This record gives sequence, C-alpha cells and structure tokens, in this order.
Amino acid sequence: MNEVRDLLAESVLYNCSAYLEKNDMGEMEAKGNCTEQGLLRFFMNQTETSFMLQKFTEKDHGIQASIPFDSKYKMGFTAIKHPNKSDLIRVYGKGGPDFIIPYCSHFLNDNAQKVELSDDKKKEIIKSVITEKFARRSYRTLLVAYRDFTTE
Repeated sequence: MNEVRDLLAESVLYNCSAYLEKNDMGEMEAKGNCTEQGLLRFFMNQTETSFMLQKFTEKDHGIQASIPFDSKYKMGFTAIKHPNKSDLIRVYGKGGPDFIIPYCSHFLNDNAQKVELSDDKKKEIIKSVITEKFARRSYRTLLVAYRDFTTE
C-alpha cells in the first residue's frame, strides 16, 4: 500500500498550484488555492507523506510541462521525468471526476491492483461515489490519474 500512498501523494503534489511557505513563526504553511491548500495540509499531517513535501518545495522536480487547472475545462495536467525510471515521462491529471474519468482505462482497487475500468464501472463511480455520496452533500470532488509514456 506504500506504493499507492506515494502515487496518490505524487498525483496531488506534482499537479498542485498551492505551495508551502514559512510563516512568521518559522512553520510551514499552505498558501494558494483553497482546495489545494487542503490537500497540502492533509499530506503535511500524514507522517508517511510529510517527507515528500520537502522535495516539492525544492526548485526543480523534473517538471517537463504543465497545463494548470482551468475552471472552464475542470482539469489540469503536469508531465514529469519519472524519478525512478529514466525512460519514462509520467503525466498526472487532476480534476472533476466526470471530466477526467472518460480518459481513464484502469483503476487501483482496494488491494492496490490495477484493474480494467469498464464503461459500466465508470458510470457506477460517477453515480454512486460522486453524485450520490459527495456532490449531494456539496463536497468538492477531485479525481487524480496518471499515465506513463516511454521516451524511446
């Protein structure tokens, strides 16, 4: 499950316009977009991922290209050189589930296994998880996704 946790953290952190800044007391504080501040604060409070935040405050983390989140299109993307595999470019996407999920072909199940994402499963996710459980309660929902491309 560590791989999934790290993948989730990377999916959010590489594709985030919020940032960390030291406050007057010398403590790290999330700044920028309110939703993304919440995501950063979540990872700051997780012992397992708080170390990752330091690397995202550094100047260069292999970003090759970025399309910032756009409220018109309800999604944004960042492409990075894969940190562990030099022949891969990983593209992270984040946005409204109903805008991102049509581009998805697989998902990670409860056992962290990669499973094919059928059209029926996409509809089920949008209907049950998003529409009935979260949107009905006025929660903001985001879907994060990634895809690897070889450089050869």
